[in-house]
Amino acid sequence: MSSSEPLVIELKFGEGELKSLIKAPSVQIDGELLTVAFDEKSVVVADLGQGVARGMLAEMFLKMELHLRYYVLEAIALSMISTLRAVALHGASIAWNGTGVLLCGESGAGKTTLAYACARSGWSYVSDDASYLLLEGEHARVVGNCHQIRFRDASAGLFTELSGRENTPRVAGKPSIEVGTNELPGIRQADFTDIRFILFLNRSGELAPGLHAIARDQVKNYFKKFLLVPAPHGSPTDEALERLLGAQMFEMRYTDLDSAVQLLSETIEGSKCRIR
Repeated sequence: MSSSEPLVIELKFGEGELKSLIKAPSVQIDGELLTVAFDEKSVVVADLGQGVARGMLAEMFLKMELHLRYYVLEAIALSMISTLRAVALHGASIAWNGTGVLLCGESGAGKTTLAYACARSGWSYVSDDASYLLLEGEHARVVGNCHQIRFRDASAGLFTELSGRENTPRVAGKPSIEVGTNELPGIRQADFTDIRFILFLNRSGELAPGLHAIARDQVKNYFKKFLLVPAPHGSPTDEALERLLGAQMFEMRYTDLDSAVQLLSETIEGSKCRIR
């Protein structure tokens, strides 16, 4: 499928209701076929390789906005995008004077919190923990939703501007506070950035702060475990990951946000920073 061709989602809605309101559908991946099934009559099948999804859903889904958005529209659209157009990366993206940084780590590592702390200090904000590495191009270019940030509840205790905000309704996933960046004064946004640094966050405080070398294979395996479809050697996905792995890669150990932002800024500017 050409990158210029649009991705297609065709849904039909029929009369009837689900036998039982299942909180989450059954999701199966067989090769490049993704099937989302709520019951035998409400099923959507996406051909990830062709970028086409078709299905039939009970009419009641038209009144179930969160279910339709989260389990069907977003899930299928992002699955097709992350197969045909980009590589889905579990990392937050920010940029300083045109130099892109990808903040990585397992859930709860502090990716979004640090990305926002940097944005408050003059960095450009690209995305929270959902970044997409474009398959085409010569650079390791990532895009994201720079118009929204999703915070954990605990972030309200770190940033006074989040105080009093309630969690955004979601049908699944961890509770989060979703905020438009246009509601946050002084936040510079960027639709994309070329990644030059990949940093895995470690804020345990048990080890000396600074940047520490990390194995290339460890980084590659981290990204590959989030792939929906395997990436054979030489495939567009594999080539995009190889471009990404041309970035400088470190584990970043820190104890507080202020020192982390300073360390990041010094690293980008080539100033004194501890690299072991």
